[in-house]
Amino acid sequence: MLTNRRRLFDGLFIAVLIVYLLAGIRAAPFHGDESTIIYMSHDWWTLWRDPLSLRYQPDISPSPAAMDQDLRVLNGVLSKYAIGALLSVAGFPESALNTPWNWEIDWWENLYYGALPSSPVLFISRLSSVLFAALGLAFFFAASKKLLGRGGGHLATLILTLLPAFLLNSRRAMFEGAFLFGMGLMLWATIYVANHPRHLKGWLLLGLATGLAIASKHTAVFWAVAIAVPFSVVVIRQRRLIIKPAILAVILSLVVFFALNPVWWGDPTKAPGVVRLRARFLDQLPQVSMFNFASPLERAIGLVELPLAPAQYAEDNQGDWATWLGPEIAAYRLSPLHGVPILWLIGVGLALIGLFAFIHQRHLASYLVISLIVFNMLVLFVTNPLAWQRYYLPLAMPLALLMAAGIVTLARALSRLISRRSPHA
Repeated sequence: MLTNRRRLFDGLFIAVLIVYLLAGIRAAPFHGDESTIIYMSHDWWTLWRDPLSLRYQPDISPSPAAMDQDLRVLNGVLSKYAIGALLSVAGFPESALNTPWNWEIDWWENLYYGALPSSPVLFISRLSSVLFAALGLAFFFAASKKLLGRGGGHLATLILTLLPAFLLNSRRAMFEGAFLFGMGLMLWATIYVANHPRHLKGWLLLGLATGLAIASKHTAVFWAVAIAVPFSVVVIRQRRLIIKPAILAVILSLVVFFALNPVWWGDPTKAPGVVRLRARFLDQLPQVSMFNFASPLERAIGLVELPLAPAQYAEDNQGDWATWLGPEIAAYRLSPLHGVPILWLIGVGLALIGLFAFIHQRHLASYLVISLIVFNMLVLFVTNPLAWQRYYLPLAMPLALLMAAGIVTLARALSRLISRRSPHA
């Protein structure tokens, strides 16, 4: 009976958080990239008509088709497929999609050229992102309960849900909702394998989760590497027992990724070109010079400050965005749906306490969380010069876990102190 009550409470807890997440779909301020990602959902219809036409074509001439191919090579696929699928179910034809957003012209020109999606199309597209994020939140809750106990799991999930960066980026029709789903599923599968390293189904689940996560956004590969490092130590020590399941997990992740990405069917060797293409793309963006960190110290602080800070709305300072979106942003910022930012100094203090608690546990699952936070921080510090909040979402889940572990550790220490001073307490 007690177990059933706990399960019911856990279900209600997650349901309340998901409702809170859903409640802000319409309130979230618009971002131009939403238009481009909704436009990319053309591939959902093409996938059913002629999937082979989505293959990479090396000699394609500069044209809208070349731009579409660059978008396919650069970006994940889960978001655009989910947007296309939900719009199809809702009865919208492919012709209802908008054109891509052009950051080199202003709001009114984009509006004139049909880049702004209609309200129903934008709402349904955002709904697909929120549903992905809600699934990711549920998987994160299951994983955090295994790591921190039931109370710690509730606390970690509450912290994650209330982060303004998590809320805003989940509510937009962008890649982040699907990315958060992929990371949540990966974390849950990782904890399962850490606790049951000899179970084949756990390794297959991890392979599936990794393939889906990288298919949602390519930067999930850094999560995969961070997880692989501690696991490789275990594989080396117990190679006769788990090397085959580990290899199967890697193969399955590659199969899932390639199955979902027709653009790679033609020539998978083009993968290194993604890095070069992304670097060239960033060099051409006018916003890049506006959001560079001023110093290495700012870059280091940003690793914790940006995931915990108030939401960042439009990554563009030119073209008078305050005029176009100012009232929308002001209303959302003052709304209870905005979330609760955390002062980065408090976040660092709690996370460090949680880090020491995880190290003290000396358990593979704890080392995996430490690897996630440390490796992804190093990657972001070395490779990312931009103070764009959504780029720091891979740190949100491990930070929430460490902060919750820090709070739990402090609460236990306080409880022991009170017990010593008051034997009858």
